[in-house]
Amino acid sequence: MKILLLLFSLLSGKLYSFCQYASIKVEVSKDILVPGETFQVHFIIEDPEAIKNFKVKQKPEFRLIDSFIVNNKEESSEIFTMVQILTPVKTGKLSIPVASAMVKGRKVFSPDVYVEVLSRASGKENVIDQSVLLQGENPERKVKDNFFIKADISKSECFIGENIMAEYKVYNRLNSTSSVSRRPSFQGFSILEMADNYNAAASVEYLNETAFFTHLIRKVHLFPLQEGSFTLEPAEIESEIHFKKEEKANEFQTLRNLFEQNGGVNLKPFNYKVVLVSPRAEIKVKPLPEKHQPNGFRGAIGNFIMDILIEDDTNAHQKTLILKISGTGNFPLINPPEIKWPEGVRYHYKGTRENLNYKEFPLSGEKSFIWSLSFSGKNIRIPEISFSYFNAEKEVYTELNSGEILIENINLKKKRFPFLKSGDTEKRDFFYLRYIILALLALALTSYIITMVLRNKAKQSMEQNNSKEDFFIKVDKAYKEENADRFYSVAGEFLKNTATERGIREVSIYDKEDLQQKLIAKGYEPEIAEDFINALEIVQLSKYSPERIKENETRLYELLKKIKTI
Repeated sequence: MKILLLLFSLLSGKLYSFCQYASIKVEVSKDILVPGETFQVHFIIEDPEAIKNFKVKQKPEFRLIDSFIVNNKEESSEIFTMVQILTPVKTGKLSIPVASAMVKGRKVFSPDVYVEVLSRASGKENVIDQSVLLQGENPERKVKDNFFIKADISKSECFIGENIMAEYKVYNRLNSTSSVSRRPSFQGFSILEMADNYNAAASVEYLNETAFFTHLIRKVHLFPLQEGSFTLEPAEIESEIHFKKEEKANEFQTLRNLFEQNGGVNLKPFNYKVVLVSPRAEIKVKPLPEKHQPNGFRGAIGNFIMDILIEDDTNAHQKTLILKISGTGNFPLINPPEIKWPEGVRYHYKGTRENLNYKEFPLSGEKSFIWSLSFSGKNIRIPEISFSYFNAEKEVYTELNSGEILIENINLKKKRFPFLKSGDTEKRDFFYLRYIILALLALALTSYIITMVLRNKAKQSMEQNNSKEDFFIKVDKAYKEENADRFYSVAGEFLKNTATERGIREVSIYDKEDLQQKLIAKGYEPEIAEDFINALEIVQLSKYSPERIKENETRLYELLKKIKTI
């Protein structure tokens, strides 16, 4: 296959050849390209038997995609060819990697060969407008070649929970007025957006060395939630192409155009309406293998490392335990591992903290699970904590173990009163009087603070009830007016406000168990906490459902009425 690739490169276009010594030659398949575009470099030595210590020193300006050796026989001599497939990561005039070898006792180097890498961001002048419709040209064919949507899926076959990427992008070389009529939805997948917005200015990209203006329609991380075959919904764009159609001129116009050097051709405006539809992407989702699956496996897929951090709390007998998972993979679906807490330890799960590079694929970063611990005694020993994940590329399970965790208490120094001799009566009386006065002042201040706190709590409670009631009035109005977009928007605000009033700052559907525990800890009955999760799921689903589902609106309204009563 690699030999065919080499032959194809040789036949498909000229190779630019350079030579410094008779012993080594260098050929490149392209000398002008853009970042991300691949090209081939051939290092050629005509007498392979004389070669020793052949090396190619890579450069950070290029990423090595592949490397292989081809031995050819021409006439009676062999030719040694090292082929490297590279892609540039920077712009400008770049020197390709240099090869070296010992040939007949002499160290030789490949010559300095340069390629020019153009910027994708600039280069609008490289996009050639194709809006002139020549005589005999079909507008449908013109649109097909110069205005289309690409749907790129990182993998067409994956495992449940595995991180894959979907990108929908429009490529255009026509003068047009367009609007996105439908963005793709992803039923059966959990998603994480990779773009902050989809209203950015056009950029320039190259397909087969042809420059196009491009616009991003949607780009997301996908995490399949169940096995089976899925067809992703397509993206659609409604557009009006503003062609200039070539028409044959009459005799008077021909004479005029000859003077104007227009060649006897008239160009008349011709508008052509079209709906562009992206290809339907197919994804097959496989179940995770059961063989060798660890007992504590909870759905993490990727490549991770685990760290355990212990931090001092403000209270000397309290500690903060942080379990940090970092690497690449399906972070939104990762749940904390099971921990066997020893007797005498009081613990409180404080939630998660994420720092993710969501704009990059695969998804990378770190996710921390945080517990607050309190205990008596000098130390505690927490049994080994295990975290297991599935490596989808190697199709193997890996289990990470922390070993036993020893946490020690900080010894507080006891505060002592000043020592007084028994005969110092006046000093002793003044000493005790001073502390009695300070104690009375502290008691008065404490009473005042408690009174103010109770008043503020009562005031906040009234404000919270009013705030919740105000939000539900908006929900009720939008529901009765059958304004679906407004209804889902204010429903989301109602849920977020309700959680905030109970001291829950982060409301994420990606960690249902964590959110449900927080709700119950804040005084919700388990049934109401489950209703809250279900309501939040319906709101989240509405953002990606292309059609209005009346049954979901009715069910959401009933759930919100129940939550409102708490």
